[in-house]
Amino acid sequence: MENRRKIEDSKVLIIGMGGLGCPVLQQLCLHGVSKIGLVDGDIVSESNLSRQFLFSVNDIGSAKVDVAKKYVDNQFKLVELTAYNLFLTIDNAIQIIEAYDFVFDCTDNFPSRYMISDACMLLKKPLFMGAVNGLEGQIFQFTNLESAYYRDVFPTPPNSRDILTCNQSNVPSELTKFVGELMVYNFIKHFDSINEYNLFINYQLEKNEIYKFDILPNQKGYEKTPKTIDQFLKSNYQIQCFGNTTITWQEIDLGNQNICILDVREKHEGPSLTINQVLRLTFDEIQNGDNNFLDNNELYVVCEFGNRSMSIAHYLRSVFPNKMVFSVLGGINDAFSPLNLKQNGS
Repeated sequence: MENRRKIEDSKVLIIGMGGLGCPVLQQLCLHGVSKIGLVDGDIVSESNLSRQFLFSVNDIGSAKVDVAKKYVDNQFKLVELTAYNLFLTIDNAIQIIEAYDFVFDCTDNFPSRYMISDACMLLKKPLFMGAVNGLEGQIFQFTNLESAYYRDVFPTPPNSRDILTCNQSNVPSELTKFVGELMVYNFIKHFDSINEYNLFINYQLEKNEIYKFDILPNQKGYEKTPKTIDQFLKSNYQIQCFGNTTITWQEIDLGNQNICILDVREKHEGPSLTINQVLRLTFDEIQNGDNNFLDNNELYVVCEFGNRSMSIAHYLRSVFPNKMVFSVLGGINDAFSPLNLKQNGS
């Protein structure tokens, strides 16, 4: 009874409302957690619908956290939900995370995972992290608050060839749903555990097998973590994970007719760029061989805010090592006025 009350009184933050965030939110509500925060600055797109069951075709173009909040308000009247329609950054992470007791990292990129892990370590917040790739899912439980968290497992960011999103690795919906539910199961079980511990869980969908391992403190990982909030605020997690592969709009020579600005947003996303060098292809189209940019040695990958473009730029660098490939910082959202933007269909 006491543990049940602790669960209900917990303030839980979910970062990322994608394939993992949807089942995590649903399960936390079903288990009676009364105060939940949602962080995600993305909108619902058509490619989300196969794995993110809280969204429908009618939600395309709407903010994910707003749609999720409507779902909770309608289905779980006693849940107090706060929606943060923004992406977590070093500038807002500390302020947002410190207001909660537990954190669920449901993001799908390595810079966010290292940033969230370091922030939780500094603030001594228990962290439950999920990851999926292909037919395999992983859960990282960090409830030993004296460890280096994610850096205990991966002191050094992975090779760029390993950086894939769910779309890029063909993750089935049943896997993301199971991993999200298992994350919440371990959160509930945490209240029955006498000893604090860190745990790694690997699930193989094809074999329906689960393996569990204890995560031991890693001195090499601890050495690479920021020791103060001031050090955290000076960190650049994009460069740590991807290297210096970004560029600003102002640094691109738009007068060069031999460059290609590769717009990787979904077809419905606006506004449209109206300059001559733009080629609009989704990542699925690129993988399917629609590589009309092969004659260009310089590729500038752009999405809405500069998040998707980072991982896709690294994928292109690994596939085309002889090309100069950069991700445009800030994406379309940060494009400057001389680019002559217009809304789709206008």
